[in-house]
Amino acid sequence: MTDRYRSDRSNRSAYAEDRVVQLPDLSDSLWRAISGYRPHRYPRSTGIFALWLFGLFAVFLSPAPVKVTQEKLDRYAQLVTQAQGDPKVRTMTEQRLWEATMYTEEAKVWFWRFRSPHSEIVKQRLAKQYVAQSALDKLNKQRAALMSEAKSQLGLWSDAGVEESKQTFWKSFEAGKVFGRRQTLWDAIVTVIAGQERNAMGMLVKVVFSALVNFTIGMVSSVFVFVFKLPWIVADYKPGWVSGTAFFMVALTGAVSVITAFLGALYGTSAAGIYAAVSLVNANSRLQGPQGGRAAHIQYHTD
Repeated sequence: MTDRYRSDRSNRSAYAEDRVVQLPDLSDSLWRAISGYRPHRYPRSTGIFALWLFGLFAVFLSPAPVKVTQEKLDRYAQLVTQAQGDPKVRTMTEQRLWEATMYTEEAKVWFWRFRSPHSEIVKQRLAKQYVAQSALDKLNKQRAALMSEAKSQLGLWSDAGVEESKQTFWKSFEAGKVFGRRQTLWDAIVTVIAGQERNAMGMLVKVVFSALVNFTIGMVSSVFVFVFKLPWIVADYKPGWVSGTAFFMVALTGAVSVITAFLGALYGTSAAGIYAAVSLVNANSRLQGPQGGRAAHIQYHTD
């Protein structure tokens, strides 16, 4: 009886050991990789890493390379004041457009395009609406031209140009994070409701993987949105081709560096969390293996 109990116990212990996932020593592997790295052996990787550090420096630490003189600041303030124009004229123009739009909407009855008297009436009123719209567009173009001239006085590489580009990037960045959080929340809700994963570890891995995919999509999309908006910012400051192209490349490098740093931190945190969870499961499996074997051989005798 004792030999049978010991053999069964050893079998169950071996089964528990088989269930344990063999995890590598990440700290030792990471230290070995860092200590064994030689920049001259990997020039391409070293260049990419240096470019990544430069992008982070440009976004977080680098000041504006161009200092604006007081004369340019005074000229900028003068042009901004001119761009504002007469508020009464703008208010009157906007009021006329609103009245013309409402006047046109009143004539749009059901199927007015196919009813002969109403279609002519709408076309006549639309002509007046287009006149009011063109007047407002003219004011907007004049204002945009004066603002562009004012920005050109400061320069693209000034505090104004750098800060405007940074604000545009951070807005796109926040929109990408909102997308990632929202999609991850919905995916987690669907996973819990569907009940496809009965194992807690499997559900955790699935949610983490879904979060990584959603945040990756959101961050990559934010870069594309920023790249689409950046040329318009550059054009407003009226730089030369060389200066504008250089600014665009520096801004793009900074945006990609921040996105990769964010995603790298996200991937690393997720991997560390899963590693810790699997280690905990392994420890529980080792503890429960022998106890399960002993508990399985408890016999109850009844007279």
